[in-house]
Amino acid sequence: MKELTAVIIGFGQSGSRFAQAFSAINSQGKRIRVAGVMDREPAKLVSFPQSTRTSTELEDLWKDGDPDLVIVATNDAEHYSVLTEIKTRGLGFGRIICEKPLVTKFHHGEDIRRQFEASEISVNFLERFSVAVKELRSHLKENRLWVRRVSFTWSKFRVNDPRPSSIGVLSEISHALDLSLFLAEIRPGGQFRFMGGHKTLSDFTLDGESVADELSFSVAFPGEILISGRSSYVTTRRSRRLELFLAREGESRITGIVEVTLDDPEWDDDQIMHYEIGKQGKMKLNWEFRTSSNSVPASRRNINKLCRLIEANMAELSGSVEPDIPRSADALYVQEISNGISEGVGSSHFRGFR
Repeated sequence: MKELTAVIIGFGQSGSRFAQAFSAINSQGKRIRVAGVMDREPAKLVSFPQSTRTSTELEDLWKDGDPDLVIVATNDAEHYSVLTEIKTRGLGFGRIICEKPLVTKFHHGEDIRRQFEASEISVNFLERFSVAVKELRSHLKENRLWVRRVSFTWSKFRVNDPRPSSIGVLSEISHALDLSLFLAEIRPGGQFRFMGGHKTLSDFTLDGESVADELSFSVAFPGEILISGRSSYVTTRRSRRLELFLAREGESRITGIVEVTLDDPEWDDDQIMHYEIGKQGKMKLNWEFRTSSNSVPASRRNINKLCRLIEANMAELSGSVEPDIPRSADALYVQEISNGISEGVGSSHFRGFR
């Protein structure tokens, strides 16, 4: 594989994780070089070697040629302006990997759909690249099982977090929604029906803006598939858990439940437990699979899923086909569902964090 080049736009927590992932991938002989890094705050750029171009201006990163990978790791609200600037300035690239959510407003999503080819943008829905999730999908296929219902909890503590949060906890549910759709094999563009929900808006962010800190909802999809979720930014413990209710192929009766626990206690510590439901309500463990962050090289520890997502995009740029890569169509479908949830749920208001 020839050496690929990457540029990183935005060097906060997300951008630094991408840089760490590129370093880990390089250490295993897959050649990719960070050619440039851009951030509006010059202080974040002082640690890079002279061989890496740094700037506070986006267009400067293209002075050494078109990069193979462009990482958009700015704040949520800036994704649209960055993507639009790349396109309107005619800046060339092989593939964009954008942090989630792709955009925060529906009409911005429609603009992105018009401006970019579907294959030009991938989105950082990295839970798809859990080794445990891959094994689960194989297990379901081999046993001819399908997902009829998903219930998830996806939460973490963000009170007084300095990172801007223009859409609040709606940003947090995007990972869980994408993973739920992925496991239930619901393709982008299908119809859905909002069934109900509630959100709490508060002043939990440092800027004191009133945005959603907690949300619960249910959405129905064709085939009588139901996805229900709860997400919060005001819980004391990170929780990434899904329960999949399974039926046998061609049947509708639930015969089993899969419990998916991700990133617990460390990033990439993932666990799958498949239980069969007995006639008298007792559950029997049918199959399990676990991954450990300690089972990968030290350089990939806690970033293995991100490395795998990057490697899939690198492979596709080199000519292979990687069907699990989350595309802009997936992200915009998640955005459409999120917008429907946000507009449809009832709300309550709380002020007291400031």
